[in-house]
Amino acid sequence: MTRGCQALGLGAALLVLGSAPFVNAGDDPARYPGLEANAVAYARAQRPEPAADAAVSPSSYDDYVGLYDYGGAILTLTRDGARLMAQLTGQPVFEIFPRGKDTFFWKVVEAEVTFQKDGNGKVVKAVHRQGGQTIDAARFDLPAVVKIDPQRYDAYVGKYDYGQGRLMTITREGDGLFAELSGQPKFEIFPKAETEFFWKAVRAEVAFVKDSAGKVVKAVHRQAGSTLDAPRVE
Repeated sequence: MTRGCQALGLGAALLVLGSAPFVNAGDDPARYPGLEANAVAYARAQRPEPAADAAVSPSSYDDYVGLYDYGGAILTLTRDGARLMAQLTGQPVFEIFPRGKDTFFWKVVEAEVTFQKDGNGKVVKAVHRQGGQTIDAARFDLPAVVKIDPQRYDAYVGKYDYGQGRLMTITREGDGLFAELSGQPKFEIFPKAETEFFWKAVRAEVAFVKDSAGKVVKAVHRQAGSTLDAPRVE
């Protein structure tokens, strides 16, 4: 598993074998359309399913609901009645099960996550363990979306040089603004200010910089503590 701190790199390999998610031993492959045959074969040879700790009350699950920064992706935790659900960017939603207080595991893959709290009892991060590796994933909140006239988006449409042969292509589709880095999916980006936007699929932001004439000349990308200046090329 990689932490993937390249710009918009959805590098966290949670729940993935090759390009396909794990399934349980004995599961019907028809439940998982698009699975590669090797993933199905691998899953059927896996360890016995661990048991959930029935002493952990679902009423505590609300403490864990939120967003966690996996570097190249976001883990979103939601509560569905008496179930706690986890979804990594670009992957299916899976239920996770209590192994004990503050620790949960996936039944679809040999992985677990422990939630750590501050002195006030608030969950501040998740520690994910899988395949002998560990990820510290800080809990965070997305910025608030501000209302901007979509006509202003036209000023940002174009291509920006992210270096190493990568271009960020900004397009407008109706009332939405979209960003696509070379070789990666297209994602909508959302305004936090007139010239500043953020992704919901990954913890990253971009600010568009104008010259004295009001023309956008570059994008400043911030992610995982790093900043990248990307000149506009088209």
